Amino acid sequence: MRKYILLFLLLTCNFYFSQAGNIDATFNTADSGNGAGDGANGNISKSLKLSSGKLLLVGNFTSYNDGILGRIVRINTDGSIDATFNSGTGANAYVYSAAEQPDGKIIIGGSFTSYNGVTVNRIIRLNSDGTLDSTFSGVGAGPSGNSLVDNIVILPTGKILIGGSFSAYNNITAVKIARLNADGSLDATFVSSPGVGNSSASINKMEYDAANQKIYVGGSFTSINGTTVNRIARLNSDGTVDTSFIIGSGTSQGFNNTVSEIVLLSTGKLLVGGTFGFYNGNSTLKNICRLNSDGTLDGTFNFNNAANTGVYAIKTIGNNLFVGGNFTSYAGVPVGRLVKLDADGNLDTTYNAGNSGANSSVTNIIDNLDGTIFITGSFNVYNGLVKNYCAHILADGAPDTNYNLGTGADGNVSSIVFQPDNKMIIGGEFTSYNGTVKNKIARLNTDGTLDTSFNMNGTGANGTVSAVALQNNGKIIAGGTFTKYNGNDITNLVRINADGSHSNDLTLGTSFNNSVTAVAVQNDGKIIVGGSFTNYNGTAINRLARLNTDGTIDATFSVGTGANSGSISSIILLADGKMIITGLFTSFNGTTGRIFRLNTDGTIDTSFSTGGTGTNLPIYTVAVQQDGKILIGGNFSTFNGIANARVARLNSNGSLDTTFAPGTNIDASVQTLVVQPDNKVIIAGAFTKYGTTLSNKIMRLNADATLDTTFDVGSGTNNNINKMVLDPNNNVLIGGVFTNYKGNGKNRIARILNVVSSLATAEIRNKTGVDLYPNPFTNDIHINTTEKLSNVSVYDMSGKIVYVSDKKDLNLSHLSKGIYILKAMSAGNKTITVKKIIKK
Repeated sequence: MRKYILLFLLLTCNFYFSQAGNIDATFNTADSGNGAGDGANGNISKSLKLSSGKLLLVGNFTSYNDGILGRIVRINTDGSIDATFNSGTGANAYVYSAAEQPDGKIIIGGSFTSYNGVTVNRIIRLNSDGTLDSTFSGVGAGPSGNSLVDNIVILPTGKILIGGSFSAYNNITAVKIARLNADGSLDATFVSSPGVGNSSASINKMEYDAANQKIYVGGSFTSINGTTVNRIARLNSDGTVDTSFIIGSGTSQGFNNTVSEIVLLSTGKLLVGGTFGFYNGNSTLKNICRLNSDGTLDGTFNFNNAANTGVYAIKTIGNNLFVGGNFTSYAGVPVGRLVKLDADGNLDTTYNAGNSGANSSVTNIIDNLDGTIFITGSFNVYNGLVKNYCAHILADGAPDTNYNLGTGADGNVSSIVFQPDNKMIIGGEFTSYNGTVKNKIARLNTDGTLDTSFNMNGTGANGTVSAVALQNNGKIIAGGTFTKYNGNDITNLVRINADGSHSNDLTLGTSFNNSVTAVAVQNDGKIIVGGSFTNYNGTAINRLARLNTDGTIDATFSVGTGANSGSISSIILLADGKMIITGLFTSFNGTTGRIFRLNTDGTIDTSFSTGGTGTNLPIYTVAVQQDGKILIGGNFSTFNGIANARVARLNSNGSLDTTFAPGTNIDASVQTLVVQPDNKVIIAGAFTKYGTTLSNKIMRLNADATLDTTFDVGSGTNNNINKMVLDPNNNVLIGGVFTNYKGNGKNRIARILNVVSSLATAEIRNKTGVDLYPNPFTNDIHINTTEKLSNVSVYDMSGKIVYVSDKKDLNLSHLSKGIYILKAMSAGNKTITVKKIIKK
């Protein structure tokens, strides 16, 4: 009998309850999720090519490709994590330096004081598998809280040079520089005291000259072991200053600012980079120079017209130099923090020509020995592509888009819109989808794969696409924070043809002076635009405007002083031509509030009123039920002083609908919501629970705002959901910054299976004159029938009988909240009703 009921349920009513909330495994099957291709989440201070050909990365990151790490990771040649490197929880603070011994062991230094839970002190040695080498003895560098080991050099003897900002090693005075024996003990034969002068100074770079057994050091110091040396020095093998290295005297001695890089050439000359403009009396330097082996300036190297700011990395490859730093011009040419020079310092203007390069500092360069290089630093974008703190660069200076290939979207998905053919337009901060370059906007097929016919040869937007709307003619309106689309100068709003190409029939002029965060297209083709702007094409207009179909401002739409601050987050067009707006503002045209209904001419509809102050914090999202009631979500905790944490329902006149009562159950912001045809509402955002029930970032609420436990989200998503829509089958599309849903890897967009019943208490089988009430119920339910009952059975959704009676009044207080099936039989053993009941 159980099987009969459940089969009837599945086939007749299409209630696939077991699937509600599950991932749709058929959506973008190529997406492995879990941050594949993401790179690091923080600065990479040192990258090291190991003898195995793999790369070691250290810095201040705590994840790589979404794997939880402790500031150290070993990666394979394709950029994927090497899972055989077992660093455990890793270092508890910044790792600045790393060096590999000939036996494959690795020494790392930084400001950390523990590694994989073991107390250490700023320097350790690891076995080749990443575990701590306990044979490396000592209490490390210190003792002050700001001590750090910034540079490590392995000497041919097996001894180890370290430099940084420490003042002792193993409790023995050693100021900023020390030499260690192979077992980690301090080598007392090396002069480390008084060491580097200036309490705030440090040694940032060391280079060993094996042929002459000399040590070159650079940094921010002005003396070493009592000898005045401004920011660069050559030391003898015992640590004393080599005075034959001539860097000048008096006030003109050495460099006037920090030395960050020293590279010893085969000729004995030195390449030096940093943030200096003066050396040994010469004041025409631009952060890079070449010194002769005796310390004098090499005038044959072009240093007069070089980098406009700091140089942090120099790599010699063949007859060329690759230079990285924080500079944005070199030799007067705009560049993106990475350049290629010839051996004498002349710029190769063809290298990555016309492209933006890195958006922040390049601090390390590795030769891949195949004409390509690997760079790391503090950047997270290279040539407009998301490249989080590391990138593989091709011989022409372009990023290798096949390296550490990502799946799904590689950045936030903040907008999803369905076309009439059920394909999806997505917008956000991503730069690729399934490994194909797609800057900030893309079209997906119905199965989640990339529609490669959309904007096939275009470069997309150069900044965030926050909002997308469709016109009736198939064209697309996209708003955000950008200044170009497909190379065309276009600011914050663009019309796009159905094939993804730029439509030049929208006359925007100087356009909006700040971000566009919401767009809607009226049936007459006019465009409603909301954002944080205060001006459109020279006309003052605060955060809400209506444009004619040609892009000119519609003067018949009068918003007065508009929104007073923040931005417009949502615009909903109503059937009568009116619209609802919400946002981060606190008043609109002088009237206090965060939600308004506007007339077709932009004036406030005074028949819509919250009846008080409304929400106490911003409203991010809004949806309208079929009966005209309005759902709002945001970061608020009250509505007119009544507890309504992050979600509320309003009557069609703007007053609070008190039958929808979430109370204080939702613990963080609701960023997006959708209303199902049965008036259940799915909410998503940054929250983690409903009351005491865990529900990470997504949940479904019943029509009274209680948690619908039949929508099983399991562990939910591992990061925020920023956009959600229902597809034509009522399945749920979610977009955001997550990389996993319910244990399934999905990078920033996923489809969740859903079940929507046409009625809240849908009838499965019923004889005329039989009714159940109340339904939904709290504890008791009554069967209204004139017939005598022989048996009443209540089944859970697995088919298990959870209650049996022959009464018409049933007490079901022992049941958990959820959906059940009630079957009632008459005295003649005839089934008179099989009905879904809901305990709330």
